Parts: sequence; structure tokens; C-alpha cells
Amino acid sequence: MTENSEMVVVGEILRRHFVWVLLEAGLDPEQLPETHALYDSIQCDGAAGALLRFQSTEEEAVAVAAIKLAGGGGPKLVRIEATCGSEALAKRLAGLFGAYAGSQDGESYRDQHRIDDEDSLAWRAPERALIAAGCPPIPCDRRTRKLDSVAAAVLMNVYETSVAFRARERVLFLLQAPKTGNQVKDLLGRWLIDQFPRFENRRHRDQIGCALLDLVCPGHVDALARLIANESLGASRSVLCSVVGKTRTLSGAQVLATQLGGSLAAPALNGLAVLGPRAAGEASAVRAILSDSRPAVRRLAKRALQRMGLAVEPSPSISHLISGESSPPAQYVEWSVNLDIDDLADALGVVGSVTQGGFGTAGAAEIASVVEAMRVDEIRRFKFPVQFRGEPYEIWLSVFLDDNDSPDLWLAAHPDLVLEVETAWRKSRFPSP
Repeated sequence: MTENSEMVVVGEILRRHFVWVLLEAGLDPEQLPETHALYDSIQCDGAAGALLRFQSTEEEAVAVAAIKLAGGGGPKLVRIEATCGSEALAKRLAGLFGAYAGSQDGESYRDQHRIDDEDSLAWRAPERALIAAGCPPIPCDRRTRKLDSVAAAVLMNVYETSVAFRARERVLFLLQAPKTGNQVKDLLGRWLIDQFPRFENRRHRDQIGCALLDLVCPGHVDALARLIANESLGASRSVLCSVVGKTRTLSGAQVLATQLGGSLAAPALNGLAVLGPRAAGEASAVRAILSDSRPAVRRLAKRALQRMGLAVEPSPSISHLISGESSPPAQYVEWSVNLDIDDLADALGVVGSVTQGGFGTAGAAEIASVVEAMRVDEIRRFKFPVQFRGEPYEIWLSVFLDDNDSPDLWLAAHPDLVLEVETAWRKSRFPSP
């Protein structure tokens, strides 16, 4: 092995070990915006550093810690150090890194391979336990999964007795089993709700929430309400609002309505939209935030009322919506862009600025009205007759709602029109200095 290639491997070991330490400690690298600095600061001598921001709750002040990992004169991790202005955080990190960094005089490649092997074994631990208990294999397609009481007990035991993050992660994936009977669902749902506060890791809590979406029962509302009311759990409670929506209960709607005045307003509105007409009794609380200062909250409040079957305001005429069977002329070309929901109006405004008639504020309002009532993974298509350079043309617009806040917009039109739209969009996003 050459010296350069050896240093590359040392850098990769440092990076992987660092991420592994964070995950195992319950700290999610994906939620730490400066973790990427580690990738860019691997030095030729095997040293690496990163500046990380840690924040337990939305209200807690952000603490910054400088992390240093050093490799010595060979393929070893010599030490992991953390320094921080916050004495409490420094003490916490010292304990975490001390527990997971291995011996203070370094870990060899062999030790790193051992870590990887243990990680792989942990990932397969739930399936091995199920086989040992005589349980049938769990289908790969989560939509067809059905757990019985024996499999449920095995998976809960693996989760509770394993110290490996990957084993717990795998258990939560296998628990996504919508075909499970109600009695087992009730058991697993209550158990998962008890597990939710145990881990600081936001991603881990989101994974618990994903499993609960398949397992939640109406009888879980009170326990979920207590978690949602626990402000020490911070933003991780967002996923629980969607879970409450899946209970299909009036009491669930009441729980979500209590959160409309705070930081969980958006996820609570998402949950109310899932409940639909069952949440109509909370319409007055939703109407009260139609003038909220946050655009996303205003949009979600309007959508929640629409899902309840209630009028919000006079809707624009919907006259340009078309079926999926129609298609634009063969000579037309496409342009597309992925957007945040609040940028959709800007993109439609750019399209209108290029045409000289037929699509303007009224056309944009029509599309926006349809999008507000769309569900995730739905697509709606429109066709507008327009004037472009003094000639009649058509523009075909499609909106796909990738998730509640991220629509994809497609435009199919004459090549010259599409070119002008693309140019105008770039100028609006990246204006010249």
C-alpha cells in the first residue's frame, strides 16, 4: 500500500468511525448541519476535524463543539477529542466518545473491520431471532406484512436487549406491518409509544413514528397526547401528529387542535387533514389561524378545512383541468422544476410573464386552488390556450405533489416558449449582481 492510498484509507476510517460514534450515541449526523465539514478536512497525516452544533430542543441554546480525530504514523485511530464552551455538553461528549472510541492508544484496520462485522451482525439480529423462534420469514414488501403475537414478542425483545443502533433500526423497519391484527397492533403500538422518549436521536424517533403509522389504534390517543404535550421532546413530536391523524377519532382531532397555536401548528394541521370530516368539530380553531404570519401554516389551514368538507373562500373557476389520457403535441418540449410549496406561485408567475394572454393571475390561482386540495403522490394536469409572440399556442402544466411541501411542476410547450420560461426562471432565482 502506498503512503497516499494509506492516508485515504485512514481518512475513510476516521469518517466512518466518527459517524458510527454519533449514531451509536443517539446523535443523528443528518440533523447536525456541520457534520459535512469532516469530509472536507481530512489531512494527509490522518487528522480530521469537524465543527458540530448540538441542540436538544428547539428552545435550548445551540452549543458548538470542536471535534478532533487523529491518526498516528500508521493505520490507526489514536484519539477522539471534544472541546466545547458548554461545560455540560463537553462532559456529555467526553462520556460518549470515551465509551465508543476504543482504546486510547488507537484502533487498527482489524478493529475497524470488527466494528463493520458487528454492525452487519446487528442488522441481521432480528431475522436470526425470528428464525430461532420458528417464525415464518417477514415479507420484504411492508404492505403485505402481518405480525402475530410470537413475532411481535421476539422483535420487542431484540429491540430492548440490543445495544446496537442498527439492530433497533432494523426492528423498527420490520414493525411496519399494516396487515397485523388489531390485538397485536394495540400491544405493539403501546410499546412503541413507551419507547419514543428513550432516544434523543430525531431520526430514530421518526422511525418509531413510521412504525406507529401502521400500528396505531384509537385506544392510543391518550398516550400520544401526553407525548405531544411533552415540550422537552421538541420537534421530534411532529411525526406523532401524523400518527394521531391515523387514529380516525374525534378525540384525536381535539388533541391536534390544542397544538395549532404553537410550533407544532403545521404537523397538527397535516394530522387534521388526514382526519378529514371527522375533524370538522375543530374547524373554528383552524379558521383562527388562516391569517397566521407563516405562509405554510396558512396554506395548511386552508387545506385542512377543505379536507373537512368546509368552504374556505370562493374558489376560482376550475376550467382547465384535463384527464391523464390527453398528451401535448409531439413537437412540444418539456421543462420541469422541483419546488417548495411557497415557491409554486413564483414559478407560475414566471410562466405567465412569458405569455401575452390566456394564463395570468387567474390561471395561477386556478392551479393553486387545485394543489391545495391534492394528496401526496397525486398529479393534476392542466391545458391553457395562450398567446406567444402574437401567435396562438397551448401550454400544458402538470403538478405532482411529492410530499406536502414539495410539488414538482412540469411545463410542455413550444420550444421557444419553454426556452424563455427557463431563462426567466433562472434570472428570478439567480439575479445578476
